[in-house]
Amino acid sequence: MRPLNKFFLVAALLSCSVTPVLAHDDISGSERPVHLSFRYMMDGPLYDKLAKEFREETFIEEMPDDVPLLGVHEEDLNGDGNPEYIVRITDTFFKCNNIGCHHGVVAITGDEVKRLGYFEYAELDVSIEETDGVKDLLVYDNVLNDFAPTVYKWDAQKQMYLEN
Repeated sequence: MRPLNKFFLVAALLSCSVTPVLAHDDISGSERPVHLSFRYMMDGPLYDKLAKEFREETFIEEMPDDVPLLGVHEEDLNGDGNPEYIVRITDTFFKCNNIGCHHGVVAITGDEVKRLGYFEYAELDVSIEETDGVKDLLVYDNVLNDFAPTVYKWDAQKQMYLEN
């Protein structure tokens, strides 16, 4: 290819308008749920707060002190500018037991950890739909089931997520 042709090819490519695709948008422009991406941890101040909150669960009490491994996804569920934490409790990266993963949803204010929901399912996504200003959660009972979630909605009176 001659240098002048290369120049026009590069100029044409650079002049193309590229619109980034956001986590909530698909090709048609309609919104999709947010699929969670977990940051796994076994120590640190955030881990200590979260592990203390979930230490009461029977399956965790039987684990050694350096386990469980916590996957943490930060998501502002109520639009207040502060993230809530969706926590996946597991003993290894990406491995859950035969009923799925244990997930907790918490809000942290200072040293206070407030549990907003607890789920024993395979996968969990954040819906674009809201109830009382808080995003609904889509809970899947099987890792292969990505089409028929159980919807959990925020119950403002009880201050927790409840199955719809």
